[in-house]
Amino acid sequence: MVIKDSNVVVCTVGSNFHSDNEADFEESNIFVPWNIARQVANTPGVKWFLYVSAAGADPNSPSQFLWTKWMGEQEVKKAYPDVTIFWPCMMYNNLTHMNQIHGKFAYMMKGFNRSLYVIDGQNAKV
Repeated sequence: MVIKDSNVVVCTVGSNFHSDNEADFEESNIFVPWNIARQVANTPGVKWFLYVSAAGADPNSPSQFLWTKWMGEQEVKKAYPDVTIFWPCMMYNNLTHMNQIHGKFAYMMKGFNRSLYVIDGQNAKV
């Protein structure tokens, strides 16, 4: 297993694609991160565990994605209480489905090697 030789583990597992099957979201946003956290907790060499959740994760959200992400956070915290959780707004890459607007932007930015926004006198990029 990859975790046994690592001192930092980053869990970016999760699904944000619409599914009519609630079990798909639960599997990818709750059970898989929980299993990874459990393995990390049983591996003495791991010093830092990072979990990527989602901004807006809430148990009362009407979004399957957001409430399963919140449930995943709770399960990960139970398995590994010292976890560091990130709540990014939108993450995408050039492999994101091209029929979604952020996938088109990612593909365009890869081609031009540019970011969409420049702030703070061109010292910081978003």
